Amino acid sequence: MGWANVFKRLIFTAAALVITLFVIESSVRVIEWYKPPAPVDARSPLAFQELPKSDPASIIRIDGLDHYSMVWPERIGQTLPVEKGDDEIRIVFVGGSQAVGLGVAQPATFAAWIQRLLNDSGDHRRVRVINMAKTGYASPQLTYLLENSIELFNPDLVVTVMGNNEFLDTSLAINPKKQAPLTFARKLDRPFALARMLRPKQKPAKEAKTDFVISKVKIPATTQFVEDRLRRSLRRMAYLAKKKGAGFMVCTVPVNLRFIHSRQWYFAGDGPEQDPDYI
Repeated sequence: MGWANVFKRLIFTAAALVITLFVIESSVRVIEWYKPPAPVDARSPLAFQELPKSDPASIIRIDGLDHYSMVWPERIGQTLPVEKGDDEIRIVFVGGSQAVGLGVAQPATFAAWIQRLLNDSGDHRRVRVINMAKTGYASPQLTYLLENSIELFNPDLVVTVMGNNEFLDTSLAINPKKQAPLTFARKLDRPFALARMLRPKQKPAKEAKTDFVISKVKIPATTQFVEDRLRRSLRRMAYLAKKKGAGFMVCTVPVNLRFIHSRQWYFAGDGPEQDPDYI
C-alpha cells in the first residue's frame, strides 16, 4: 500500500469522524431543544448559602382552616391558606437581602407594600405575596427554593430580584488550579450540546464548607462562568413558572454604588462605570 492510499484512508476516516460527530451533535441539539432546562447546581462553599434541609412550610390551623406556615423564607411569620381561592392571586418573590428588606420592619419591605397597594387598588381579587427571599442567596440557591416550593404555593406570578450575590461563592476562582478544570468544562458546555449531555451530574453536598475570605478580583473566566450560571438559573425559573401556568418577571436590583476614590454616590446606571476591582 503506497503513501497515497494511506493518506486517502486517513482523510476518509477523518471526514467520516467529523460527519458522525456532526450528526450526533445535531441530534443532541434537537433533543435539548425539547428537553426542559436542567436543574442548576445550588451547592456552595459558603455557610450562609447552605440549602435548607427542612420542608418549605409546616401546616397550622388558623380560624379552622389549614394554612402553610413558611419555614424557608427569612421573613418569619408568613402564612398562606392551603386551599387557594378562585378569586385569589399569589405572587412569589425570590431574591437576596434587598427582597428580604434587610434592616427594615416587615410592613416596610417592598413585598409588603406591593401586597397592600394591590389589595387597595379596588380589584375584587385578593392578592397574597409570598416573600421567599434569603440574605446572601445567589441565583442557584434561589432556583432551588423555587423548584422545591412552587407546587406547594401555587403562584400566579414569580418575580426575581437578584444578581448582586452571584460572585460570592467564586472566591476559589482566584486559584488557577481549581479554576482551570471548571473553566474548561464551561467552555465546552457553551458551544457543544454533546458536552452538556455527557457532563456528569453533581450530587448535593452533605453539608456546607466553612466560609473563607471573599476576594474582590474578578478574572474574565470567572465572570463568564457566573453570567452563564445566572442565565441557566433564569431559564430554569422561567420553565418552572411556565410549567405551573404562572407569569415570570425579572427585576434588576436597585443598588447605590459608592466609588471609593471619588467618595461620591451614584444611582445604578447614572454614574460612570464601576471600578472593576470593587464589588
